[in-house]
Amino acid sequence: MNSRAATLDSGGPAAAEAMVADAVAAPARGGAMKFAYASGSRPLDGFVIKRGIGRGGFGEVYFATSDAGKELALKHIERNLEVELRGVGQCLNLKHPNLIDLYDIRYDDQGDAWVVMEYVAGASLKDTIDRVLPYYEAEIAPALRRGERIIVSAHGNSLRALEKHLSGIGDADIVGLEIPTGQPIVYELDDDLSMTDRYYLSER
Repeated sequence: MNSRAATLDSGGPAAAEAMVADAVAAPARGGAMKFAYASGSRPLDGFVIKRGIGRGGFGEVYFATSDAGKELALKHIERNLEVELRGVGQCLNLKHPNLIDLYDIRYDDQGDAWVVMEYVAGASLKDTIDRVLPYYEAEIAPALRRGERIIVSAHGNSLRALEKHLSGIGDADIVGLEIPTGQPIVYELDDDLSMTDRYYLSER
């Protein structure tokens, strides 16, 4: 039986950081993303969209301004509504220097949910991969080879970097990968640290 396991988790306070990662995710090389709402659109009363900046399994994220001129991010929730709203609701009142501010959950005229949150410009997914993989090789991989079980709790792009490495996900697919809030993913690895199984902890 395989004794090596790594668990990726975006739960707890780090869930708010996952929102940042979605907001700044870079498009795959070779073409720009296409978004449902163009610059100048007002799908949500009181806000003007300036540009799309990211897409994940839950929906699209836009850079926008309020009618008062405040710059912020709007996340249009398109899928997995219950899971995403539960995660956002748990983080609405969290305040910490290392977490973005989640201002509100609003609904448009069609009844679609939008998360209104702080906009933070950040590193691209490529930059995050370049930072995360050396840490994985220096700290996590040696511990796994010693037979230790490792829990990794981090923001979305850092987890995507590990997912890409462990699962061999291609550049075009990794950008759209959404890691659900509060649902740990378990990796079982062989002696060479190649993946033998991957599943959500709640499934076993």
